[in-house]
Amino acid sequence: MSERNEKGWFAQGHKGIGGRPPKAREAARLAIIASVIDEEAFKKVVEVNLTDATTHEDGQVRARARQQIYEYLIGKPKQTIGIERTEYDAWSELADLSDDELRAIIAQGDAETGKGGAGGEGAEED
Repeated sequence: MSERNEKGWFAQGHKGIGGRPPKAREAARLAIIASVIDEEAFKKVVEVNLTDATTHEDGQVRARARQQIYEYLIGKPKQTIGIERTEYDAWSELADLSDDELRAIIAQGDAETGKGGAGGEGAEED
């Protein structure tokens, strides 16, 4: 079975790209780490990281060590996307147009630029 269909999309039944390991495997790996690194060893790792964060001669090492400490103590910041609406909202204006009106706008742009973009030769019809 081909992984992609004629449009280049993943074909039905494609298994995907993996993702996060199963919980059982993750738990087993954590158990291995815990069996090797006891509290004293972990304390040494933290002390080295703190020393790197405060006194290492390389600024990039200091910055990365501080980042690791912050992320562990505070957690990674949530990523947000700031989308601000303005008085002129082109999307809502375009949403009110019919398919034929949109095709006419595209054709006009194609004629002005000399390009044959969407809606040009070979484009699919609905």
